[in-house]
Amino acid sequence: MAAVEDMKCEAFFKAINEASEERKAAILAEVESYKAKQLKKAEAEAEKKYNEYIAEATGRIALSDGVETEKHSAEIKKEIASVRKEIENRVFSAVKEKLKAFCETPEYRELLVNSAEKMAKLCGGAGLTIFIREKDLKYADALKSVSPGITVSTDNSIEIGGIYGICAEKRIKLNDLLETRLSSQKSWFYENSGLTL
Repeated sequence: MAAVEDMKCEAFFKAINEASEERKAAILAEVESYKAKQLKKAEAEAEKKYNEYIAEATGRIALSDGVETEKHSAEIKKEIASVRKEIENRVFSAVKEKLKAFCETPEYRELLVNSAEKMAKLCGGAGLTIFIREKDLKYADALKSVSPGITVSTDNSIEIGGIYGICAEKRIKLNDLLETRLSSQKSWFYENSGLTL
């Protein structure tokens, strides 16, 4: 009789774990889809503005002649570089605000826990100190529950969110900060947005 109850409990816990894994996968897929949509939208806007500016700049160059053409060309390139920087700033500021809003959602907790799990795995049971924003201290227990060797500390220099970890024993620093992820997208943005000089 007790064996039957144990089997029922085991089946129940297995079903809960499977449902939890499915939900986690769905949340991660939703976050990736949202990021892709926002980036695509930002790229389209940036390309449109860039093309409009290029058309205007090309018109101005066509009107100039001789020595003035060279002078204007240098000025136009400088203006284009300035516009490109302005577009980059607007796009990344908008994405930054979206990331800050994401940090206020229930899915953000899942992101932190998933990051901590990956870091704990990389540390292989060695002690791991995870750093979070002071605002995220409400997730400290969830992060500590990932692995017995985890301690949680705050770092006021974290601007957007996410975590980074230090495994002193293995002398490694693991970074999964949202601002780092955002920054790593800048080179991709330049390569794929069409905003080249």
